[in-house]
Parts: sequence; C-alpha cells; structure tokens
Amino acid sequence: MKLADAMLLHKRSGDLDAAISVARDALTAELEATELAFSLGVSVRTRLVLLRSASELAREAHEYERGLRLCVQALSQADLWDFREEILRSLDTFRTFEHLRLSGISLSDDALQLSVSGMDAAPGFAKADEINRRVKDASALVKNARKRLVAASSSGNPTNKLVDVVEPYLSVARAASYAVSVRFGYSSQVELDLEDRKEEGSIRQAIDEVIALARVYADGGPSAVKRLVKDDSYASQAVNLLRDMSPDDHRISTVGITVFRDGAEVPVALPSRRKYDKPLVPFLQKIIKNEALPPEEFQVNGKLLEGNAIKSERATATLVDEDGSKVKLEYNETELGDVIGNYWKQQVVATLRRRSGSAKLWLVHVDQYE
Repeated sequence: MKLADAMLLHKRSGDLDAAISVARDALTAELEATELAFSLGVSVRTRLVLLRSASELAREAHEYERGLRLCVQALSQADLWDFREEILRSLDTFRTFEHLRLSGISLSDDALQLSVSGMDAAPGFAKADEINRRVKDASALVKNARKRLVAASSSGNPTNKLVDVVEPYLSVARAASYAVSVRFGYSSQVELDLEDRKEEGSIRQAIDEVIALARVYADGGPSAVKRLVKDDSYASQAVNLLRDMSPDDHRISTVGITVFRDGAEVPVALPSRRKYDKPLVPFLQKIIKNEALPPEEFQVNGKLLEGNAIKSERATATLVDEDGSKVKLEYNETELGDVIGNYWKQQVVATLRRRSGSAKLWLVHVDQYE
C-alpha cells in the first residue's frame, strides 16, 4: 500500500520516471505474493485478485515478461480454467509492451513505430481504416507539435512551407501485431534553403513532444496533458487525437507508439478510450425540447453531418438521431478538426457537453460507432 501511495504521489507531481520505478518495486512484491499463492493453492478468488492487481501494476511499471509467465501458469491450473476470460484479459495487459517492441529493426530519429493489435489488426493483416486513421492521427500530432515548436523558435511566424510539406512514409508490418514504422520527412521535390534546413531538426523534437504527451495522457489522462502544456487549444488538439488513436477494447485491444532514443526503446501504450466514456443518452429529441436535460457531459449515437467552419471557434455540425431527429452542434475546429474529418456521414458516438442553463450542445469528441 505504501508503494502504491508513493507511486500516485509521483504521478500527481509529474515525476513519471520515479512513478515507474516505484511501480516496478510494487510489481516485484505483488508477483512474489501471487507466485506464492499459486504454489500454496489458496482460494481461486484470492489468486484472481492478486493476478488482477499484478496486471495493473505491470501496466504502470512498463513490465511484462514475468507477468506473461504467471498468466500461462494460471491457465494451466484446472480450477482457474472457468475464469480464463479474466486471465486472458490480464495476459493482454502483459503483452501490451511486447507488441510495442522493435523486432529486428532500428528507427531513425525522425521515425516512430505505431503498433495496433486486436480482432481487426492481426500480425501482417489489418482492417485498413483501423490503421489509416491512426496513421493520420499520429501525423497530425507530429505536425501540430512541429508547428508549435517552429512558431516558438521564429517569434510566432512558422515557415508554413515546412509545416505543410512534412509527410509520413510507411514501412512494412512487424511481427506480434500489425505495426508500421512511420518516418516523417520532406518530398524530394521540396527545395529547402539554408534557413529552412536549420528547422529540419525540429522533426525529432516534435516526435519527442508527441511521446511526452502520449506518456502523460496514458498515465494521467486529459487533465494531466492540460497541466503539462498550459495551452488549452493545443492540449485539446492532442487529447482528441490521442483518444481517437486509443484502443476500443472491442475490435482493437492495444495501440502504442515506440521510438528509439539514446540506445533504448521508448514505448508508450495508450489507455482504452472506454476509460473516458460518459453516460449514454438515448433520446436526443427530449434534450432539444428541454424535457429532460442530461448530465453536463454525455454520449449519444447518431449520424454526423458536416456543417461549416467559417468561424473556427464556433464551427457547426448536425447529428441525426436514430429516430431521424436532427440537432445542431457547435465545436472548435482548431481543437477537433483533425479528428472529426474522419467521421463525416458516418454513425458515431458523440460526446456532448450541455452549456450551463441551456439545451445548446457542444461537441467535445467523436468516437467510432461499434
């Protein structure tokens, strides 16, 4: 308990390296206790609780090998077979970082590995939309980070040519999951002058910033990103893109990013988007008529139709409910534009916020409808 409390304190203070170190100490103690419980044949409930706790600590500690062996041991115990679904979920947790390993390849400073696994992303074979959408999200994260860095280094006047022409280049899939290397660079047709060349190094800086944002998001959620960045618009952009990349725990079970820095792999596994679900409201028409005001934030299913983004801070869209009812939504194009473009004319799960004291609805996020 003391180790768990210390880990939480380090996370809240923003010292993630210290939090991981404490989590590893806690995981070692938890795994020793679990292995002892397995050898003594204590009650099924006790063994499952210990295994569940070890799984959570493994995610916090970025460790997996001992946990994998423990899950295999659990599956071999006859009285635990009826609980195999829970054990397999723990197995997936431990395998998360195995999926993020760089298998037989090396990455340059201007590249990252995107790993996706699950029912729709088997090794070497994946549903195109699940991969393409996440590559677009990763690209937008890098471009947005780079734009911010270039603006900061050029007194608020980024070189638009360089920001716009940085493009992702994909290499082959990897083993263990559907994984691709995404390298960011310039087309050979783009001519860069001496001043532009000085800014090329910001690609690595941008990728480093994306990894830092992803790590903070994975460990502390959207609020931690906003505390780190202190730029609400940029933080919301990043949170929306990271959430769109995240696994849904249904068709996709693991999504992560890996880079290679200072001779070592730096992997980040994104948390399930289900973690940030809001109450599902089935009757949108009643909200419009003010007959039943929902919680301040909630979710609703419907078809998303494009409106206009003439005013980026108050862009509009329309959501068509299951019964055909339509409601106008407002959203911030700067913060949500990179994500929402993937979902026009599709069935979605929209996260909405009700403006205080009224039934006007603000579109916070869009998720794929399952």
